[in-house]
Amino acid sequence: MKLAKIIPSKNGRKAAIKLSPSQKKAFTETKEKLQKSAIVALNISSNYGKSTILKALTKDLKAEYVRLADIFLTVEKTEAFRVEEAIYKTIIEAFEKSEVVILDDFTTIEGALAESYYARRPIGLEEFTVDAILNHLQDHDKKLILGVNRSYLSHKFYVECLTVDMEKLNAKDYAFFFKKFGGIAFSKVDYKRIHQYSGNLNVNQIKRACKLIEVEEKSYSATQLIEELEKHAIVSNVDRKDVEKVKLSELKGLDEVIKQLEIDVITPLENPELAEEYGMTPKRGVLLYGSPGTGKTSVGKALAHRLKSKFFLIDGTIISGTGNFYREVHRIMAAARNNAPSIVFIDDCDLLLENGRDEGFYRYLLTLLDGLESKANKGITVVMTTMLLSSIPDALIRSGRIELWLEMKLPNEEARMDILKTYLSKGKLQPSKAELATIIKETDGFTGADLKRLVSDATNIYGYDMVKKNKIAKPLVYFEKALERLKKLRKQFYKTDPNSSTKIGFQS
Repeated sequence: MKLAKIIPSKNGRKAAIKLSPSQKKAFTETKEKLQKSAIVALNISSNYGKSTILKALTKDLKAEYVRLADIFLTVEKTEAFRVEEAIYKTIIEAFEKSEVVILDDFTTIEGALAESYYARRPIGLEEFTVDAILNHLQDHDKKLILGVNRSYLSHKFYVECLTVDMEKLNAKDYAFFFKKFGGIAFSKVDYKRIHQYSGNLNVNQIKRACKLIEVEEKSYSATQLIEELEKHAIVSNVDRKDVEKVKLSELKGLDEVIKQLEIDVITPLENPELAEEYGMTPKRGVLLYGSPGTGKTSVGKALAHRLKSKFFLIDGTIISGTGNFYREVHRIMAAARNNAPSIVFIDDCDLLLENGRDEGFYRYLLTLLDGLESKANKGITVVMTTMLLSSIPDALIRSGRIELWLEMKLPNEEARMDILKTYLSKGKLQPSKAELATIIKETDGFTGADLKRLVSDATNIYGYDMVKKNKIAKPLVYFEKALERLKKLRKQFYKTDPNSSTKIGFQS
């Protein structure tokens, strides 16, 4: 698939730069505000086409375009530490060529100053440099356009300039860029549906996806394009190849939990058009609580496979209290926002909060779910798991934050039967109906994890007899030996830690 090329016009110059609808709006607003102010800041997040708009303005206004590289080329010709002078000199030399100067990457320039030898002062240029630039604008009736990707500017620039903000791409922008980078194969896609599914794609994501998609259809549908985007653009932090394949329907004894997840989380998340039409919204926060082995992590595995690129995980691999913890959490949350609507699954949340209830992480969750900036996170559903409900701070689980509490109960007889049949179907050890009924009665209080362990232990004992050519007993005998081993392990556990409040599976 070939990318769109800039076609030279008949007079030898490059054709006009084509802009998406949102980019055109930002382009027009910048020109309008330039009539009212000597300085205009074009504020656009990274990878949304800021430089493209600035280059279009350069051509339209016959302006002089200055990049970050131009400034550092000037620095190279002078002295490495005279950055302020290099910035001023570059801008003044640009004004000698045009009435309007467009300075791209201005946020990066100010950030570079703050992170180097100016680290002890606030971000921004020194006042004397700003004053000199402002005086030049006034004395010579010049205009300056700054390309930024955040709203903060040096104080004096902020006072003097007007700002144009470009919002994230809309469905019409999606249509523009997919057709531009992907060609005719994407000309008939319902981009409103694509935008409902993932409303935070940027230009670079779309461009990269179009490069990676091997076009096999003459005309893609929205469903087909979503499948391709899940491979190439909308990426989870979980590699599903490394996650045990589990389906929600295979989790026996959790029917009520699964039903509530389907109603309050999965259905509105998987059906954005329906959710928009009927005003359905996923719950902001969900808490799965119950004894170890009751299937909390298994629910997470099933959701990872069900929701694919919409699933993000925070678990024990991200160590609370370490210097990298918040950086990694912030990165995961940012990715979840970009892929919203999405789920962030925080496994064993009580362990992450146990170090004196890590105040930083606790406050982070409060802000995420119900803080001043919660609107930016409204597309994220946080699903947390805990062994002990009492370990979760009260403020987190009040209505409006963690709205849905789901108890992971121990499986009843019917559920234990289903679970055992599932594990037994994969092996050679097959008890009779009567033996299975006996096993079901003797496993009252077992978790799903206990039952899995029971089948595994019984199978290993059976396999040992087969290898050693011992006399083969009835299946029930192997299960009784496995039960005896598990009960012995239980007694040893309580002997070692008699005050433990954690219940692992059945009671001895």
